[in-house]
Amino acid sequence: MRTPTVFRRLVLLLALLAISALGWRVFFGRGLLLSGRGASHLFAGSLRISADAVSTGAAKKGETAANTRPRSDEFSGVLTYHNDEARIGANLKETILTPLNVNPGEFGKLFSVILDGDVYAQPLYLPKISVPDKGIHNLVYVATENNSVYAIDADDPKGLIVWSAHLGPTLSFEDIPAGACTVIVPLVGITGTPVIDPSTNTLYVVARTFEHSKNEYKLHALDATSGAERPGSPVVISASVPGTGDGSRNGYISFDPTLQLQRPGLALVGGRVFAGFGSTCDLGDYHGWLLAFNATTLTQVAAFITTPNASKGGIWQSGAAPGADKEGNLYIVTGDGTFNATSGGSDYGDTFLKLTLGTDNRWKVPDYFTPFDQERLDDLNEDLGSSGTLLLPVQEGAHPHLLVSAGKSGTIYLVDRDKMGRSQKKSDDQIVQTIRGAQPKIDSSGAYWEGASQRWVYMNGVGGPLQQYAVSEGKLSLPPVQSEELFGYPGSTPSISSNGKTNGIVWVVGTAAPDTRTVVSAYFHRIRLSLREIVHAPRASVRKLVIRVKLLFHSPSTFWGWLKKLLPRRTPDAPNRPAILRAYDAADVSNLLYDSTEAPQNRDQADMPVKFVVPTIANGKVYFGTQGHLDVYGLLGN
Repeated sequence: MRTPTVFRRLVLLLALLAISALGWRVFFGRGLLLSGRGASHLFAGSLRISADAVSTGAAKKGETAANTRPRSDEFSGVLTYHNDEARIGANLKETILTPLNVNPGEFGKLFSVILDGDVYAQPLYLPKISVPDKGIHNLVYVATENNSVYAIDADDPKGLIVWSAHLGPTLSFEDIPAGACTVIVPLVGITGTPVIDPSTNTLYVVARTFEHSKNEYKLHALDATSGAERPGSPVVISASVPGTGDGSRNGYISFDPTLQLQRPGLALVGGRVFAGFGSTCDLGDYHGWLLAFNATTLTQVAAFITTPNASKGGIWQSGAAPGADKEGNLYIVTGDGTFNATSGGSDYGDTFLKLTLGTDNRWKVPDYFTPFDQERLDDLNEDLGSSGTLLLPVQEGAHPHLLVSAGKSGTIYLVDRDKMGRSQKKSDDQIVQTIRGAQPKIDSSGAYWEGASQRWVYMNGVGGPLQQYAVSEGKLSLPPVQSEELFGYPGSTPSISSNGKTNGIVWVVGTAAPDTRTVVSAYFHRIRLSLREIVHAPRASVRKLVIRVKLLFHSPSTFWGWLKKLLPRRTPDAPNRPAILRAYDAADVSNLLYDSTEAPQNRDQADMPVKFVVPTIANGKVYFGTQGHLDVYGLLGN
């Protein structure tokens, strides 16, 4: 009896020594590089790794495909653009990343996955997916402009590609007759963010293809566990609606895939998939389109056009998907185009639209808001539709259901979704709030978070800071809290991570303010484009010039606001340096927690940026797309 007891004690002693040695090595091997706070979190991190290893082992040993889906109280993933149908952009079940451990000592770039094309769509995330013949994985889904969809192991340190699907030959931007415009280069394939139905593990995505000298859009329904096409997938997108507007024939307007760009993210609402379209470089007789498809059969059930009897009115929203409320109403914002609804027309350029698709598959426009200066916005290419819709949760006061959006003019609009205000002359005082000149220019959408004692809306624009507006008594409080850092073109759309109402972090992917050489180069490039525009379209150019001269006498401040945009300090439009990931304290965005340019020896340098990037935060990691890569950041050593 004595020998087994001694043996057990000896084994226990050796185990304790091994654990102590491991903790000592972790603490002194890396902890001495950090201050006291960083060292304590590294040690806590080592304990968390051990716990995770135990739980992971248990999962591999005992879990089955039937019981691996998250419970209702667990993190269910990022299934759609900006996290939910309201587009608030928040993951409220992030328990790993906190304002204490997100710093250059503990947090940084983990790896980058090389892909076959640029990534304009927001990455999506599904936890605990049973992949045929490959076990259970947390998967991040990435779509490229080369028409590929990748399912990547979200936790593998080398970015293991679990499956990939190529959805057809892509289109070279050079084959689009867009003149000097360069919206998406060199390839145009999948641009809008896909959407996932977790009840069926189906991923819906629209791909632009070019084969047999034919330009088409196709809606695909993919099995999220394998990448296989669902029955009936894909379907070619086409549409025809009554109208006498630009491009109409015999009283109908047909969807032209050569002119349209599927920029907005997809939406999945009430068993229907919605796909919005804007223009390719404002080319030709385009319109704004919103198409609805049966999510099961992929049959197109309805088509809405924003300017059926006029022109333009594209839906692009800097990539934002349509917002949706609990009643199933959709909210979109249109860009430059004809507006005549106040005189009984059905054309809605530069307008906030509330849309309802009934059980009879007929569209209705129960309400809308159009700024009083819509004609001026249209003339000066100051699109209202450069920002998506942010639907706030129920607020206190006389306006419980609010919508926030913005436009190229730098104006932020706060609208009551129950009474949107329609349009009136001379002012917008019929809506809840208008903040003019909030940013130099806004080509992005906002985010929302509710902390322990306050609620906030976050916005960023081109050349401006990250702004934090407190929501109080149904309005955005002024002045906002602002970051010290300014963001280059095209600004950024923030995302939020938090553990409920605590540990809130605002994440933004942007570009640096350009140096003098870049500014001057971009300035002369703009002059060259303007001269080329005058040569190729002299009448339109003269018309714009006349309008701006008239503004000089009608509204000197407006004219000066336009003129300032031509000055070098407002000119840079081409991100030509690596993207920058920044993290801010959500309770105070003047407190910068992390900047990917601050780590020594370019340790955390991101890849080259694309436009309208939205970061995805899930399970302790941050994912975002760049030119040909998926960049992944998280706690170092995990």
